[in-house]
Amino acid sequence: MDARIKTRVVRPKTGDFSNMTTHLLPTAEQFAALATLPNDEIVQLLRLVRLKPAASYADGRAATGKQAFETYCSLVDPVFREVGGRRFLLGEFHATIIGPDSEHWDVASLDEYPDAAAVMTMLKNPVCERAAEHWLAAVADARLQCARACQSW
Repeated sequence: MDARIKTRVVRPKTGDFSNMTTHLLPTAEQFAALATLPNDEIVQLLRLVRLKPAASYADGRAATGKQAFETYCSLVDPVFREVGGRRFLLGEFHATIIGPDSEHWDVASLDEYPDAAAVMTMLKNPVCERAAEHWLAAVADARLQCARACQSW
């Protein structure tokens, strides 16, 4: 991982997350590091998501975290495909095989973009910016790891 990437800590305003540090959005430094990736290489993103039991919309509308996440996906997926994105996995977790038993994720995705510029284009798209409302309402914690495609080790 790039040493320039740091963690932004966000504490949700609702829900019982008092003993948990959460990560929901990239920091300015993380966003800047993404922008420095080479534009002639495929970018792969591994996303791990922990959903809130109940979504926490600012306007108080009722939804589960899963429903809010599904709304988020339905809005951003067309933009994702438009920039050339390909999804290899979007699935629910069944069990932890390696790692602490206390760590739990609800959703994993493995996505691929043609280059870093495509990722930046998607993140700056007005549709995706508006969809962030649903992401923030749905997600209790998340990780987004960026990798370069390797031909061999």
